[in-house]
Amino acid sequence: MSWGDFYRRRDILAALLRNAERDPHAPLRLEDVPGAVAYFRDEPSALLALHYRWSLLLGGRVRTELCDADDALDAVRTAWQATVAEHGTLYAVLDAGARRHPEALAPALENERRMLADAAQLTGPAEPAVDASRVGAALESLLRATPAPAPRRCTAAALWRRLAPST
Repeated sequence: MSWGDFYRRRDILAALLRNAERDPHAPLRLEDVPGAVAYFRDEPSALLALHYRWSLLLGGRVRTELCDADDALDAVRTAWQATVAEHGTLYAVLDAGARRHPEALAPALENERRMLADAAQLTGPAEPAVDASRVGAALESLLRATPAPAPRRCTAAALWRRLAPST
């Protein structure tokens, strides 16, 4: 793949996500984006490319959160919730796509679940892949069911305290 192909694929995926913002649970309409059918053939291929993007975003956020974390499980929760909040359309498209094309996304989802379980230190390297995937699936279910904490609002008094010199 040339750099031109790379950038073209990236732009096509961005256009697919922009179109999906209206209804992220609907099937991706590759025919609405010029060149999408030529690069991705069908919806499962486009979903795999989008999942790769999701994996990069989630994995990067997990690694960042784990750098200063005392609790690995809490760091994974924070990273997962922040990634879903920041990339909600991508997450919703992949979630709906996994229900429509489970066979296409199953290996990618299994890898993601193992990564979550390993990062949260719920499984180890010696753990069988099937067990790690099962633990990761349970963790993912808990993450989906747990609402993200409300962002803390900074009051004017707190801002003034920050500006005031300490003695």
